[in-house]
Amino acid sequence: MNDVASHKYASIFAKPLTERDAPGYKNLIYRPQDIKSIKSAIHQGSKAVAAATEAVNTPSGENVESPGPLQGHGTPSRTNGLLLKRTAELIPPKGIVNSAQLEMELVRMFANAVMFNPTPDKTFGSSFPMQSNWTSREGSQVSDMDEGGIINDTLKMYDDVEKAVSRWRAAERAVDDVGGKTRMK
Repeated sequence: MNDVASHKYASIFAKPLTERDAPGYKNLIYRPQDIKSIKSAIHQGSKAVAAATEAVNTPSGENVESPGPLQGHGTPSRTNGLLLKRTAELIPPKGIVNSAQLEMELVRMFANAVMFNPTPDKTFGSSFPMQSNWTSREGSQVSDMDEGGIINDTLKMYDDVEKAVSRWRAAERAVDDVGGKTRMK
């Protein structure tokens, strides 16, 4: 996640947008996402998994299932996985506990940016009225060249993040493969 946060275009997505930064954003985007919120969700998910791991090591682990030979007895299995009951703390936006959830939230962040900043040639219908000449806070005209700037930056960052997620998933599969081979012995 540090690779994503240190990307050269990450400042666009660093923190939640305010109404002052992007008027109408909260009305148009139903589930805003940013890097700070994603990091917070990862932290909360880590805490929930740590609590669940602790619960599986105690005899009274009610919310945890251990996928091993003594399932339900509170003994940890020999696999790299831990089955948890689905709770609000384990699913986005409150918690991120696996790479699929992380990828989904990162893609949501990029999709929100593209939906909120359509270019004149790539509109999304009449529900997204385009204003050809809007002024910035300083009152200067925004040039036609800058209109696709956020989208271009978003797409470049998306490509880099997609490659990083692929590497994360490959590493995750490698760990699962090693864990599976160890268990077979």
